[in-house]
Amino acid sequence: MALADAGGRLTGGHRPRPRGAVPAAGLPGPREVTEETGLTGISAIRPIAVDHRPRADTGQPRRTTFFQLMADPDGADAWHHRVRGDGEDAGLLFACRFVPLPPAGRPADAQDAWLNRIDR
Repeated sequence: MALADAGGRLTGGHRPRPRGAVPAAGLPGPREVTEETGLTGISAIRPIAVDHRPRADTGQPRRTTFFQLMADPDGADAWHHRVRGDGEDAGLLFACRFVPLPPAGRPADAQDAWLNRIDR
């Protein structure tokens, strides 16, 4: 999941959620964002894109939906988050951070492909 705040800063470091994890309304709820990033107090703005590129590591099909979300402007610039739950990522520790857009380097797995669609 990649998030951008109102200042156009990007956070990343997490694999996309499995298909079907986004509510039927099409926008992630606070629970999904908190599970993925540890962020609380976010609000969904809009979907940005749906990407159908296969998984880079296995070539298996996947569907990844990208969203623009509003994060607390007074929140931390960087944090660690341990994934909870019983999915394949449970227990993993992720180093998350916000960085200015466009990012200085390319995020893993072309996660920057849709950044030009973020409203700043």
